[in-house]
Amino acid sequence: MKRVLFVISVLLSLGMFCACSSDDEIDDVTWGNLDDNQSNQEGLCNAWQLIGYGSETHFHKIAEEYRKKSETYGSRFYLIFNSNGTLTGRDAVNQRYGNYTCNGSIIIIGEVIGTEIYDKEKDSLEFQWRLLEATHYLINKDGKKLRLYYSDKEFLYFELISK
Repeated sequence: MKRVLFVISVLLSLGMFCACSSDDEIDDVTWGNLDDNQSNQEGLCNAWQLIGYGSETHFHKIAEEYRKKSETYGSRFYLIFNSNGTLTGRDAVNQRYGNYTCNGSIIIIGEVIGTEIYDKEKDSLEFQWRLLEATHYLINKDGKKLRLYYSDKEFLYFELISK
């Protein structure tokens, strides 16, 4: 009986730890779902600042210092989707260039190339990997937030950069 109680207490503790392991909360905005997604390529064709990545329950926010402009690298952690199917952007250090196609809310990111300055920043590697895995996207109701999903529940989370 003591072993059973011990196992239950360990499982409850792990459950509480996992439930509270989020780095940051994400904004409470109104999202549609894939079936009634009103976003289209026109809404996607903007400049987007990466805020973080993860899921509703476990979200990792990019450090503010990496989201600010740098004298050396300029703006960082952003993507620009162009109407001709190309994209440009930057992680913490490297510029990125690529192409994409989309049909409704389905998106396929093609080859992405860029500069290869040594970058030990984990978020840069995560950004690149998750970008290439993207399968669909949602834009919130006011058009100012973008979720680029790389799994059913996990996404890159962007805010519209003012024009």
